[in-house]
Amino acid sequence: MNVFEKISVEYDNLRIAHQIIIDELLLVINQLNPDMKIIDVGGGCGNYAEKIASKTNRNIYCIDISEDMLKAADSKNGIITKIVDCNRKFPYPNSNFDLAYNVNFIHYINNIGDFYLEQYRILNNGGFVLTASHSEEDYKKQSLGYYFPETIQLEINKTPSIQEIKNEMCNAGFKNIVVRNKKDILNIDNHFYKACKTKVFSSLYEISDDSFQVGLNSILRDIGIKRNGMVSYSIIRGEK
Repeated sequence: MNVFEKISVEYDNLRIAHQIIIDELLLVINQLNPDMKIIDVGGGCGNYAEKIASKTNRNIYCIDISEDMLKAADSKNGIITKIVDCNRKFPYPNSNFDLAYNVNFIHYINNIGDFYLEQYRILNNGGFVLTASHSEEDYKKQSLGYYFPETIQLEINKTPSIQEIKNEMCNAGFKNIVVRNKKDILNIDNHFYKACKTKVFSSLYEISDDSFQVGLNSILRDIGIKRNGMVSYSIIRGEK
C-alpha cells in the first residue's frame, strides 16, 4: 500500500485547491471552444477537477493510478475517472482533448519527455498543456519549508527544474511556452495543522520525528498569533 492509499480520505479533506492555479486554468479555458474536453492528469481526489467542472459546466476527465484517490473523485460532480498509470501510454485516441493539466504531480513521472509527448498526442491542434509545479525558490518560500526545513532539499531533489520542464515541452512539440510565478497567502490555521499532522504532504514521511514535532509545535504557536504563510507555484504552459 502506498502513501496516498493510506491517506486518501485525509488528502481529499485537507489538501486545498489553490485559487491561483484555478485562475491560471481559467485563463486558458477562456481561449477554448465551448465544447472543449479537459483532462486532469494525476488528478487524485479530483479537487481541481471539481472546481473546473463547476466553472465550465463541462465534465472533466480525471486519471490517476490510485484507485482510492479516484474513489473520492467519483463522489464529486462533473468528473469522469479512470485508473491510469500516467507513466505509460494514455488510453485515449490522438487529438482528443483541448487542455491537459497536472498539478503537484510532475515529480512522480519517471520520464517527463515521454510524459509530454503523450499529452501532445492526445491534444487537438490549438490545445494547451499546463503544469503547476515548484522551483527551488518556490520551495524555499513556502510555509511547508518554513516549518519543516528538512523537506526543502527533499522536494528540490525529486522535482524536475522549471527549465527541464520547459525543454521537454518544447522537445515534445509545444510552442509559445510561458512560465508564470504565482504566490498567495496561506492561512496558518487548524486546517493547515491537521494537513501537516496527517502528513498529506508526502515529504513529511521522510524527515526525522524530532523535526516533524518541532514543526507541528511551531504551527500551533503561530496559530495563536494568527500568522499568515505563503504558497508559491511556477506554472508552465504550452500550446500545440
